[in-house]
Amino acid sequence: MRKLSQNIKGSIKTYRFGLFIVFFLLALTSILFVPKLFPKETIEVAVIAPVDTSDKTTMLDGRGRVDSIQLYFNEINAAGGINGKQLVLQVYDDRLDPERAAKIAEEIVKSPAVAVLGNSTSGTSLVAGKIYDRHGIPAITGSATADRITDSPWYFRTVFNNSKQGEFIANYIEYVFGFQNIYVIHADGLYATSLTKAIETVFNSSNKPLIGVQKIYRDEEPEQAAQKVIRELENLRGGDREPDAVILLAQGSQAANIITEMRLNGFNYTIFGGDSLTNTVFAKRFENTPQEQKEPGFFTNNLYAVTPMIFDIAEQKVQDFKMEFDRRYGYNLAWSAILYQDSARAVVQAMKNILAEKKDLPATVFTGKNSKQDRNLIREGLVQIDSPDTAVQGLTRDFYFNQQGEASIQTLMGFFNHRKFISAPIQLSLINNINLISNLDEQLQNGEIVKIGDRYLQKTHIVYTGINVNEIDDIDEKNSSYLIDFYLWFKYKISNIQPENIEFVNYDVDRLDSGERLTLGEPIEWEVNNNIKHIIYQMKADFYNQFDFHNYPFDRQILSIRFQHYNLTRKRIIYVIDLLGTNKITEEDWLQSFQENEVFGTITSWHIKKINYYQSTDTDDATLGYEDLANTNSKSEYSQFNLEIEIARDMVSFSIKNLLPLWFFVLVSYSLMFLPFEDISAEAIGGVLLAVVFYHLSLLDSLPDGVGYVVALDYAFYLLYFLIGLQLLLVILGHSKAFHATGIQNAQLIKFGQIAFPTIWFAGCLVWYGIYAY
Repeated sequence: MRKLSQNIKGSIKTYRFGLFIVFFLLALTSILFVPKLFPKETIEVAVIAPVDTSDKTTMLDGRGRVDSIQLYFNEINAAGGINGKQLVLQVYDDRLDPERAAKIAEEIVKSPAVAVLGNSTSGTSLVAGKIYDRHGIPAITGSATADRITDSPWYFRTVFNNSKQGEFIANYIEYVFGFQNIYVIHADGLYATSLTKAIETVFNSSNKPLIGVQKIYRDEEPEQAAQKVIRELENLRGGDREPDAVILLAQGSQAANIITEMRLNGFNYTIFGGDSLTNTVFAKRFENTPQEQKEPGFFTNNLYAVTPMIFDIAEQKVQDFKMEFDRRYGYNLAWSAILYQDSARAVVQAMKNILAEKKDLPATVFTGKNSKQDRNLIREGLVQIDSPDTAVQGLTRDFYFNQQGEASIQTLMGFFNHRKFISAPIQLSLINNINLISNLDEQLQNGEIVKIGDRYLQKTHIVYTGINVNEIDDIDEKNSSYLIDFYLWFKYKISNIQPENIEFVNYDVDRLDSGERLTLGEPIEWEVNNNIKHIIYQMKADFYNQFDFHNYPFDRQILSIRFQHYNLTRKRIIYVIDLLGTNKITEEDWLQSFQENEVFGTITSWHIKKINYYQSTDTDDATLGYEDLANTNSKSEYSQFNLEIEIARDMVSFSIKNLLPLWFFVLVSYSLMFLPFEDISAEAIGGVLLAVVFYHLSLLDSLPDGVGYVVALDYAFYLLYFLIGLQLLLVILGHSKAFHATGIQNAQLIKFGQIAFPTIWFAGCLVWYGIYAY
């Protein structure tokens, strides 16, 4: 019988082990093979970028586009994707070669891709565009500028075209600089020749023909072409037709060679170029030369170029993205990466528009199961993005497409200074509704508004701004205020805009409520150099920023200084960070500077975690009684300059001063569990509880009276209250005859309390710390 029982038990063990093996193999099979048998549906988007090239500048530009789009797709996928489907980015590289671009376009047509982000250049876009048009696949470029690209109904663009770019260069030279003798040097290619044509048209129409146009042919050696330019400039030097400025329309190494020879031969003319010269690493082509080592910016100073975006003028959203990108990938982000992400945003918006409009589409839509349908739907969705009401929320701005497939895009002028590409002191922006300008005649007369044909352009003044903090003192948590001693300076082209006429929007709230306004007073220093005024002030004032105590004592607070012009809108004045004057590029630079200068010299309970300078837009939709603004959806936008210092509470000092007594109460309360049961009384436990309550309230007394929400510290006390309540419950049970009838003795209750108390406390503290400490 015993042997039979052992055999049965052995059979059961064998059976259980067999079942375990079967279930294990089934699980392993499902993990390895089921996803392949039943793959999750995805939406494929193609991007064409030069990621495999010997030219480092071009490669980083292409890599930036891919990484920028992928970051956005990751964000969409993390939020659930599109209709539950994940976005997949398929990367192609045409190496900027038209012949290869055609082959890749044929590959993409055969793929399940619903749209194309690219091509990079005008030449490759025009070749590939014929194939996209023939097979019906939508494409959006964020860098190719030839006008004819969007002649195809399947091609869209998030960057300006060459006509607008060339027109802008010509108008900027005339109305901002007033130069008369303009000489053009351009490469042989669609990009440069179309730009040249647009520039010639503007100057001819204003009866100021160009003094010369020199073409660089494709088969010319770089050195030979550069020397030819020098010979022509030598012939003009010293005469009536000597250039006031040179327009250089070439790309990459070709442009660099010409600039090098010009500067080495003493031709220090102001140079204007197209968007191809605005690449963030263009200036690095010169950095190893002896001249640049001795004088940074020797070759690129006084070089202006048109661009759709400049980082110093960009909104906080762009600054945050750039910071995240730099941390993740470790290389500089070019503007084209931003515009290609905007192109990706347009594709996603098109899909969302169609899904919201057409509820009866099959579940497989956009997955490549019916490529022709998917691509038609994407194009239909893109066409619907045709007004401010349907605009895409881009990274830099909201945009929409006109009937030609061109995005509503800004055009900016930047320039190189000490190898850094920054906003030019004056920008020109189109006035969409001239009826909203109340003092039009006055601004036309003083040159702040210029009329070109039937259009009006507004001059926007860029003010390079810096704040250097000397000391932060008296952080008042109850009032969310703080005292800051700092230097404030402005650099700007001399005009009548008075950038120092500012309003600090977060000046101490009590004074603001009383109507008091913080004024700058007299400058401590100022100078004028090359028509640029540099003016410095020293300030010491209380500022206010509503503190958030939800995570107290693990809270982080923001100390900020924010100001904007008292009455001029963003159309007239924009405050940007003075990158050259501060000489601080990264957040680490600022942190090191603050530490070296002992900005928190008298404050030991806080330390600095982050520092951020940026400009933003403050919007006011009030009409203030102006009848012309009524029913126009018009909004007044003001450029706001911001300094934000994120501080964290010093947990070491806080723990010593405040949490140490809490641990003392925990130990006192826990020690009661080791007394003889008959010596543990409800009065003793109640006394400890009362002491903890009073201490809890005394800690919260340091917070503002208006804090009516539960803070992190409250939960630590709630945990202690629970444990003290548990002790009280054990004492009540120990004195209950009915409870003892169950057979449980007091010693067992005490043993349970001795184990449960520290276990619950330490587990709760770990959870508490994990949730709130960061």
